[in-house]
Amino acid sequence: MKKPVLIGCLLVSFLFVLWVPKDAKESGLSVVSGSQIRQTGIYPNPVKDYLFVSAEAVHPQRADNKDLTFEIRNILGNIMPLQSEEAEQDIYRIDVHGYPAGYYLLIVRCASCQDEAQKTFKFLKQ
Repeated sequence: MKKPVLIGCLLVSFLFVLWVPKDAKESGLSVVSGSQIRQTGIYPNPVKDYLFVSAEAVHPQRADNKDLTFEIRNILGNIMPLQSEEAEQDIYRIDVHGYPAGYYLLIVRCASCQDEAQKTFKFLKQ
């Protein structure tokens, strides 16, 4: 019974590795500009301390929306503790420095949007 679980975990890990962005090795810069975040949605990836999220990437027509909620899940699907703040106008900063190294999913929801917009981003914590 342990063998299928191990194989499943390895398969999920392998799939995450395949989906790492091509520019992940180059995105470890400490200087963050608003235009870079708005183009990619999240920055940097991989991340060491803080992950930045653009509200515009979630719902472009409602970039001024303040009703965004964030959820981070690890590779096993467990919800991680989360602290976020608005760093700039429509750009949020999420503290991930206490997370173990690995792959995570960031789920961003717009509560007041008509179509209940939701985006999921994958990122690597170093």
